[in-house]
Amino acid sequence: MFTICAVGNLTRDPEKSDNENAPVRICVAINDPFHKPPDDVTFLDCEVWGKTRGFVLEYLTKGARVAISGTGYTHHWKRDEEDRKAIRCSVDRVEFAGPKPKDDDGDGMPARAQHESDAGEPADDDLPF
Repeated sequence: MFTICAVGNLTRDPEKSDNENAPVRICVAINDPFHKPPDDVTFLDCEVWGKTRGFVLEYLTKGARVAISGTGYTHHWKRDEEDRKAIRCSVDRVEFAGPKPKDDDGDGMPARAQHESDAGEPADDDLPF
């Protein structure tokens, strides 16, 4: 297991299960600025748990630019008698990393989205400075 911090775009809308205790699944496309060609992309399959799960379901859609952090692990399986593996991430934190979504009031962001996804951090308007 290892730590992952990445910025990328969702490749599809978050996928939820009928089971409310199951994680929400997202896939993040991450551009690699250090390798050529510039369109070299890594796709990271992620699962989102807990309070962050609700944030993802309510505010994120395909194409959203996000910053994620969490624990990476290697997933192993077999296909056609061949061993396969992929890196996956169990996400602890998700933040907006692109333009703010507009709401109907025109203030730039839904009021609930102004708070951090883990609900442990104060919103900007709660800070004393």
